Amino acid sequence: MTGSELQCTNILIDYFFKEFVYRDLYVYAGKQKQELCDGLVEFQDAYVIFQIKEKNGSTAQDWLQKKVYKKAVSQIKDTISKIRSGNIIEVESYTGEKVVLENQKQIYPVIIFDSNDSEYKQIHTSSKNNDLRINVFSMDDFRMVLERIAIPYDIVSYIEMRSAFFESTFPDLFINEIDEGLTTLSKIENEEGMIDYFIALVNGNKYIDQNAIEGFKFVIKSFQERLLDGELYNKEEYKQTLKYLLKSNRNTVHDFMLRWQICVEHCMKKEETINHFLIDTGNKVGYLYLTEIPFVENKEFIEFVLRVFKYKFALETVIGVVFNMINEVEYTVEWILLSFEIEHNEQYEKILEEEKLWSNIKQLRLY
Repeated sequence: MTGSELQCTNILIDYFFKEFVYRDLYVYAGKQKQELCDGLVEFQDAYVIFQIKEKNGSTAQDWLQKKVYKKAVSQIKDTISKIRSGNIIEVESYTGEKVVLENQKQIYPVIIFDSNDSEYKQIHTSSKNNDLRINVFSMDDFRMVLERIAIPYDIVSYIEMRSAFFESTFPDLFINEIDEGLTTLSKIENEEGMIDYFIALVNGNKYIDQNAIEGFKFVIKSFQERLLDGELYNKEEYKQTLKYLLKSNRNTVHDFMLRWQICVEHCMKKEETINHFLIDTGNKVGYLYLTEIPFVENKEFIEFVLRVFKYKFALETVIGVVFNMINEVEYTVEWILLSFEIEHNEQYEKILEEEKLWSNIKQLRLY
């Protein structure tokens, strides 16, 4: 593995997490071992495949053309062909789980080059296949994409939309909300401008606090460490919960972290609550936040409350987020996922009629 490949792998793990970044990327043609690609990330129903090229001191004027737009493009085409072939390809996640690749998933090809070349063609379109568009990034530009966009869902959306962006006519100016107190008119001139434009599009008229984005990344990393070390969770439930969290877009993340902070404040005041919730309609999942209810001692009660919540909103899946203070400063968060078909339940109907739980739908916006 070259220095650039190692660097890229490390930042992919940082943003997409070890469960969905793969290694041992090889296939066999008879006894011959062949490289599949330099990097592979799974996200929902898609794979993002990477070829990484390092200039490594070369002074050739045509380095980009030969190494990136010819060799790397050819390797990307070979990778797609191998995945689509239907042959069994087994890889390993960075958590050590063996995974067989699915040949029908959407594939987003990406080439990253590590050199000082600042002028380059961002999208390569195949002359033989008009549907094949390969995103090309310098290492610096790709790192900027990850750092600025940060949320896995939005990173993949940016990669997916970027080819159309660079082949389209952009508005001369667009409104860019820098923060709550500063709005500017901006123009797309480079990758940074493209990122600003994308964020403005996905944010809509809503200001998204960058601290919420960073907080969400911390939550997921803490979630991983807590569940990997804990004994309360089975592996499949853990992975499914993580998948739902990673499906969240910027707006959902903002609302998720707003409720998170409110629940921490409840905990610090030793207040028991079950009324804060968030429904992610796009992913058909609801989050119910509970505070100051000890998880182990009250697991049956917590599951019951989640079932009633699930029933009220007719959700396919619900995730309970349970906060409890450890001491005056530190708190712990436990997670519980329920996913099953909904059937009519007279007991739940009676409870919801009498208690009016989660009755003010405005809580989706206010809490």
